[in-house]
Amino acid sequence: MRDLIPVAIVLVASGACIARPSETEVQGWLATEFENALAFPSIQLVEVQYTIEKYHVVDLVELEALRKDVATTLDHAKKFQLSLLEKKAKGPSIESRRAWIMDEYRWRVNSDFLDQPGIAFSDLVVGPDIAWSSTQTELALINPEGGYPPDRDLSRATFLIAEPISRLLYGGIDAIPSSEVDFATSTIQGNDLTISILPSPRSPSRRATITARWDEGSGRGFINEIKFFSVTGDGSIPSSRIVVEGWRQLPELGVWTAESVHFFRPADTLDGALHFDGAERIEPAVFAKVVAPPGETSEDAVRGKLVWSTINDYRRDPISPKVSGVNSVPGAVIAKSSTSKLMQYALGISALVLVGMVILFRVRGKMFDQSNQKRGVT
Repeated sequence: MRDLIPVAIVLVASGACIARPSETEVQGWLATEFENALAFPSIQLVEVQYTIEKYHVVDLVELEALRKDVATTLDHAKKFQLSLLEKKAKGPSIESRRAWIMDEYRWRVNSDFLDQPGIAFSDLVVGPDIAWSSTQTELALINPEGGYPPDRDLSRATFLIAEPISRLLYGGIDAIPSSEVDFATSTIQGNDLTISILPSPRSPSRRATITARWDEGSGRGFINEIKFFSVTGDGSIPSSRIVVEGWRQLPELGVWTAESVHFFRPADTLDGALHFDGAERIEPAVFAKVVAPPGETSEDAVRGKLVWSTINDYRRDPISPKVSGVNSVPGAVIAKSSTSKLMQYALGISALVLVGMVILFRVRGKMFDQSNQKRGVT
């Protein structure tokens, strides 16, 4: 539970006669948002759909030099590297996700990569009795009680759901860790809020400013923007920022969500974005069907019929799986399947897209102290 020092409220005269929120209301909303944003999303028995965009900074001089180098040879070794760089120069990497959530320990997330060569999708399922992962070429079955294989500990992938959904539900406020929220001042002008998170003893060179709008009807605030500053002897220098666009209420889920959350680098270059695509309640029977592991002959409830080149069954041994599939010998036991690299790559792509944005707002310049992170993800 986060303990906030009472927010100092400054009432600024406004021409319009608008009922301003009280100090207690602003402080209560702010404390609740901080606490909820650092916990696993409270929504249960729900399917959530969202899109992740990751923008890339491409050195155009390097790109042109690589083009000239590759043009000299028909089958140049850097041809694949050039294609990746050209894709980055054209626009963001886009990942579409669907998540089915029972709670923090039971969930499924499907990732569809719209522009990643060599991999179309990656599905991860975690539960107390069975966990499994799938790409277009490999299925892996795991018994959580018996332990996860070292190279695919799905129990540590909770952030793939928690990070983006929390940022949509709470407008990116989790980018300000509890260790920095030692004192805040707020200015209220009508229904417009400006909340300054002042430098704390742990991070004396950092501060943040939240601009928000208070909605009297719903009795809460809605974040518009979070700006981060580096504090120097000459004053405060703007660093990174988060911009929130559009808020909508989801009455059936009892929550509000942002339509989009954009992340900007210190030079005000767009780094990434999250977009809310939809959410709905699901029945327990639907969740059970969605997370049920497909067999060699059965269809996946979401993807339908899939033919894997390799099936790794770790349920008896988390180190040496029983391997079967189209291109393997049924019953063979090996230390690690060669195709497991594809799953690692898929998980890595998902992680890098998010972690890239998380690093920007949580690690850059030691801005953030993760010691109070409640999700248990390292």
